[in-house]
Amino acid sequence: MFITKTTLQPLIDLLYQYSRSFVTSYRKYGQTNHEYKAYMDNLDDSLDKITDEDPHEVILTGDFNAHNEVWYGSKTDKKGLDMQELLEKHPLRQMVDQPTYITNGPNGQVKTLVDLVCVRQPNLDI
Repeated sequence: MFITKTTLQPLIDLLYQYSRSFVTSYRKYGQTNHEYKAYMDNLDDSLDKITDEDPHEVILTGDFNAHNEVWYGSKTDKKGLDMQELLEKHPLRQMVDQPTYITNGPNGQVKTLVDLVCVRQPNLDI
């Protein structure tokens, strides 16, 4: 699915009608344990503050460099488990259902989903 202005327009119109929070984030691949903990703590704190404001919708997007079979594929790592726990805490649902990163490995293409779009209200008709 390609995202175009036409496919995004219903979402844009809806967002202008209601209180909403839009967060985008990038977690650098290869962070030290200390950097990773600081990143996750900061993201969690930010989502806590947004939750306190009780917006109609929360949209969290980004490249989180995390893998979880719940989202796509057959690999789950610690970062993916931590990210899924964070999504459940806030409660956000990951919406992407196809790979966002494709590389060539020794046995052919490796498809992973590391770029997430998470929403509080997954049933919005977009």
